[in-house]
Amino acid sequence: MPTGYVSVKDYGARGDGATDDSVAVQRAMNANLNVWFPAGTYLVGMLKLRSNHRLAGEGVPTRLKQKAGAFYCVSANPGSEGFADPAKNLTGIRINDMVFEGQSGNVAFDERVHLLNLNGVTDVVVEGCHFIKAVADGIYIGSSNTGSTERHNYRVTVRNCAFDGFTKNNRNAISIIDGTDILIDNCKFLRWGRPDMPGMIDIEPNPGINDSFSRIKRITISNCTMWDNAGAAFFSLALRPQDKLAYPADDIRIINCRCVGNGQVHQIGLMVCQSAHGDTVNPNVNTAPLNLLVSGCSFENVFRPLNIWASKGIRIENTNFVGSRAYGTLGDANNVYRNRDISFKNVLFKYLGNDKTYGLTSLRICGVDELSFDGCRFEDCGPTDGVNGQGLVFAGSCASSYVALVNTTITAPLGRTRKGITVTSSHQLYVASNVQQNTVLSNVVGNDFRPI
Repeated sequence: MPTGYVSVKDYGARGDGATDDSVAVQRAMNANLNVWFPAGTYLVGMLKLRSNHRLAGEGVPTRLKQKAGAFYCVSANPGSEGFADPAKNLTGIRINDMVFEGQSGNVAFDERVHLLNLNGVTDVVVEGCHFIKAVADGIYIGSSNTGSTERHNYRVTVRNCAFDGFTKNNRNAISIIDGTDILIDNCKFLRWGRPDMPGMIDIEPNPGINDSFSRIKRITISNCTMWDNAGAAFFSLALRPQDKLAYPADDIRIINCRCVGNGQVHQIGLMVCQSAHGDTVNPNVNTAPLNLLVSGCSFENVFRPLNIWASKGIRIENTNFVGSRAYGTLGDANNVYRNRDISFKNVLFKYLGNDKTYGLTSLRICGVDELSFDGCRFEDCGPTDGVNGQGLVFAGSCASSYVALVNTTITAPLGRTRKGITVTSSHQLYVASNVQQNTVLSNVVGNDFRPI
């Protein structure tokens, strides 16, 4: 036991996995700021944190098992507790080296039941922990658990943690409903989610509940590895229209992450929509940019590499999208969701759209203003049978302007891609605003992109 800590067993906790230790553990937490969990399985629920709490265990041998019927295992400001003023947040919480285990597989799915529930907190560090079998979220960083109660979170770090859903019947490994200066670093994610839930990491203010005051700013996800996502996306950004928000979302970074899928239908690598939940508000020249940067990442063997709708200010660079059954989408074919200011630099698109039922191309571009590809390579995109494969397609009853193709290579060493760039008859390109420099087509024919 570290110096200055007290053991929960000194307060009557058994750690035998059968005895309800909630009262004993809470007694220890109420009496002490530094609380030690020796090796054992502690059946607990509804434990409440306070400022400057430090909870520590022995790593994997220390297990906090959420008892059935508890809406959370451990929480800061559950329900509507806490204050709207961040100056009154709970602060200085540290949780280290223990396993949080939920009841997924033993109880019915319920998207309100989280393992670690954080509302209205500042300066929180969660390190060296495992989150497994959650009924809903592994970690929920939210406003509150009851309606439109205003709460804000600042400087939350989740580092060197592992998330394993086991059952593929969970919600999100990490949800960020309200957060400023959030860091998720060097974490591993496995088998998390279900098809009707957003993703392994979901950044999503609740529409009509907290989107009027939610704060999504300076969020970094770095050096993470994800396998076998069972939710809709590895990264889901289901955001609200910037022009409707008092605090527009800003500065989200996904850096040096690797995502490996299993090709299941509807599994998306990167999903971004700034007009989620039924809105149809598109960004305009005055809309604040999202400033999303995706850099040094790889998305492999997913169903769809990316979906970007109604978004502005996205940079994807030095990233690989390799192997997908369906094509990626920028906007929708009916011109309802349009994008603005999207750029790809030094990005590899390889073996995308390889299932002819869903595929044929790498990206389908619908309705965008200010789109650029610089130093990008499209390689053998299209079905494996080599019929009708296309490198890049502008499609839908849409119009696009200020599109730049610079140092772009479309190649098909395996013969999967037949045509380089297609512009369908229903899609209008404002060619006078477009730029094309150093486009190279290798083992493919046809380029409909004709800027002046």
